[in-house]
Amino acid sequence: MGDCDLSGGSDFMTVESRSRETEPSLVIRLDTALVCITAVGDGTRSLGIAGETLIGKFFPELLAPSEMPAVIETLRSVVEERRGAIIIASFDLSGMLRWVELTVTPARVNSEDRASIEIEFQEHGSETVEGESRYRSLIDNMRDSLCEIGEDGRILYASPSYAELFGGSLDGLLGSDPVESVHVDDRRRVSHLFRPGARSRRQGTLVYRAQSILGVPLHLEATAREFIGEDGRPHVVVSTRNVTERENARRSLERHIALEARVAELSRVFIDLQPEAIHDGIMQSLAHVAELAESEHSWTYSLATSRSEAENFDWWRDDDLKNASASTTSTGSASLARFPYSTGMITKGRVYQVTDVDALPEQAESERKDMLERGVRSILGIPIMSNGQFAGFLGFESFEREINWPEETIVLLRMVGEIFFSALRRRRSVEELRHSQSQLLQSQKMEAVGTLAGGIAHDFNNHLAVMLGNARFVRQEIDADPEVMSAIEDFERSADHCAQLTRSLLAFSRRTPAEILPVEVAELVKGVEGLVRPLLPSSIVFESRLMPDLGSFAVDRVQIQQVLVNLLVNARDAMPDGGPIHMHACRRPISAAESSSLGLDEQSEYVVLSVEDAGHGMSEEVKTRAFEPFFTTKDVGHGTGLGLATAYGIVRQSEGAISVDSHPGEGTTFRVYVPSVEEGSAELAASDAGSLTAAAAPGRIIVVEDEPAVRRLVGRILTNAGYAVDIRCSIEDAASFLDSDETHVDLVVAGLVHSQNSVASLLAPLRRSRDGLRILVLTGFSGAPHESGPGLCVLQKPFDEESLLSAVRELLTA
Repeated sequence: MGDCDLSGGSDFMTVESRSRETEPSLVIRLDTALVCITAVGDGTRSLGIAGETLIGKFFPELLAPSEMPAVIETLRSVVEERRGAIIIASFDLSGMLRWVELTVTPARVNSEDRASIEIEFQEHGSETVEGESRYRSLIDNMRDSLCEIGEDGRILYASPSYAELFGGSLDGLLGSDPVESVHVDDRRRVSHLFRPGARSRRQGTLVYRAQSILGVPLHLEATAREFIGEDGRPHVVVSTRNVTERENARRSLERHIALEARVAELSRVFIDLQPEAIHDGIMQSLAHVAELAESEHSWTYSLATSRSEAENFDWWRDDDLKNASASTTSTGSASLARFPYSTGMITKGRVYQVTDVDALPEQAESERKDMLERGVRSILGIPIMSNGQFAGFLGFESFEREINWPEETIVLLRMVGEIFFSALRRRRSVEELRHSQSQLLQSQKMEAVGTLAGGIAHDFNNHLAVMLGNARFVRQEIDADPEVMSAIEDFERSADHCAQLTRSLLAFSRRTPAEILPVEVAELVKGVEGLVRPLLPSSIVFESRLMPDLGSFAVDRVQIQQVLVNLLVNARDAMPDGGPIHMHACRRPISAAESSSLGLDEQSEYVVLSVEDAGHGMSEEVKTRAFEPFFTTKDVGHGTGLGLATAYGIVRQSEGAISVDSHPGEGTTFRVYVPSVEEGSAELAASDAGSLTAAAAPGRIIVVEDEPAVRRLVGRILTNAGYAVDIRCSIEDAASFLDSDETHVDLVVAGLVHSQNSVASLLAPLRRSRDGLRILVLTGFSGAPHESGPGLCVLQKPFDEESLLSAVRELLTA
């Protein structure tokens, strides 16, 4: 069933110049739509075609489906060609195969029946076309491939183009089953095409997958027609056309459309995706995108989270393929180092694509060796850029075939990589925001606790001062039974413990007055080591390591020692069976990550003190609450829950920070960051120290205190020390006394009544009465302003007798 070209091409035979010796069996006229208008003659005997049956019908219906497109095209072009003849193989109404010559001419323009084409039919037998050789010559020059199949389903005849299509010899094809070349998944659908007797199931053209003898995948388009062979038995003739290129183009277009739809869908999905679901979302999307890119392995490498720490996502079609490549494949930072050639291209923003491993240049030897070892046929690396900087890449590998990814596909895949990058960057922003909110909440909680502690500090400290002062007075003044003295000492210890709790709370809330002075780091750490060693059992191996040139930092020496001792004791308690504890000290700049997470100045140098243990570690929940006041994991009676809270407050008060790094079963490391100071500043710390006169200097002192018990306590201590004491209940009362009495007064000891009052403004009435009057302020308020100056000193409650007398002597001898 061939088709003929009026212009004389290889697929058609031109017989335009040949004169006809016989009259046509049938003449029909067609309109412009190729519908038969008139039929003259009867070709029933010679052609098996009844002319009257054609009127009103679409002429190409007479032809086999495979002939129809070419013949229609030829008929429509004949108007321009003016005249031509076509020899075709067609089937008559009984199913017999006949060779027919069609002489085609344009119809007369003035035709009343509006015909445009006139066709004359003339049957050709073996005597006119020189028998079988003529038939074979026609078939050999056809564009399509033909084969004839017998009743047993075996090939009886195949055209040369059929053998060429399947890559075999004609002799090898004869007697073979054509179904064996069909793809397994298409055999059931196509098998009736090659079987005589299945005429009712053959409808139109079938497109199916096949494979040549050499294993080349093919897409074929075939039509079949059943006829009665010379042996009088049913045969099938199959016309086959190679449409592999057309189908590949169609499938490529379908994949491209699907990829476009997937990219659009990903863009919508990732906009609304919760940060916690982004990781799984990328993994699922990698699987879908890899399928559209015809790859068995896809991955993405992203610097969206951090410039120093990349994040990798790796998808494989099946575990067997992954395991086979596990020993050599690398998709993260390691791959960038292992493959300098491809890395150089991708980091500069160029696409890296390999479709033929043998075509790689010499400088890509590492890439070539890796592909050969793992059986990779094709590889594609698409860079992801952000503000002109390399920010990651999207990779694909094919193990089954060589793929040349078109530019339009690469553009879409690049968009996928950028969607992944944007999603990861959004997740990082959300995590940073949540961290900042957590820090703010923690600060607000600390502020609330500090406000609470500061609010009760005044009354609490007043009572503690009275309790401690009177207990010591009783202990000194009476000669009591040992059990009574023991009870008094227990009383003192309990009061001291309450005072320490108050100081811890205030330190936690950063409300305790601190004496910030430059301190040499090495000296302080060695002092802490001496303090803590007696507290460690023999099962603990303690090691301290100090880096050279530590310099100094500005801290309250006592408070920072308290922080380190607290951390070391916690490390000891975390290892009841013993183990190593390391205390390290160094001076260094901090990283951008440390600056961001801890709120420190990235431009400054810090002294970093770390305490590391090998204990049971902390869960995430415990780490989150570690610095909360009164939170403890220790047994009842073995901890107050203020140790780390106090350490946090002290360090923050020194403009530093404290961090914890811990995982269950992996130990814990605390790091204390304190700003370093210039060399030599520590020498200033010693300039304020001086010896005090041991003996009380003579003088007259006015005591002003609103709390009667404190008033009596202070009056008694000063009187016993040999001072002349005058007791007053308020500042106004004391000022009135100074105005009315010209008696010389050396010092006023006054209690601060309101936490928000300025010391200077509160004591202004006293100074107006006596210019140059020395004043010692007693305060129990944590947030009181601690002003200083000539003739002014502030003493925090609760205080002991020695502290009070020392402050008095310092003022009187200044």
